[in-house]
Amino acid sequence: MDENICGHYYPRAMIEYLNRIVDKELNDKDIQSSWGPFVKVIRVHEGLSLKDLSSILMVDKSLSTRTVRTLIEKGYVENRSESDRKYSLFLTEKGIDLSTRMESAFTKAWKDLFSNLEDDEILVLREVSRKIYNKIKGGDGQ
Repeated sequence: MDENICGHYYPRAMIEYLNRIVDKELNDKDIQSSWGPFVKVIRVHEGLSLKDLSSILMVDKSLSTRTVRTLIEKGYVENRSESDRKYSLFLTEKGIDLSTRMESAFTKAWKDLFSNLEDDEILVLREVSRKIYNKIKGGDGQ
């Protein structure tokens, strides 16, 4: 396969692989692996707004809105803001349990994905990924 095509496809393929492993691990058709980053960020940054959630995850606010509404409807997240137009997001007890389950599932998925890499290769991958992330967030990549 053309290396240019592979370079574009690899990150997406990794995400799809991780999601398949997480979905299998969770074994619950009512839970979507794509909720994982949202649940994790809300757990770490209790009380954050939709705008802040979108910024941290680097996703469109409409995606955050749809996902958070679903998480609220399913009882995983609650909005403690007194205003209907603002959000102050917190995980419910059910959401904390989901977060713990997802964290475990993602840890297993990453371990499986990296199973054919040596420890030094994993360290290099993490460092390169950190630099790419810093570049995306507007830094110089260092």
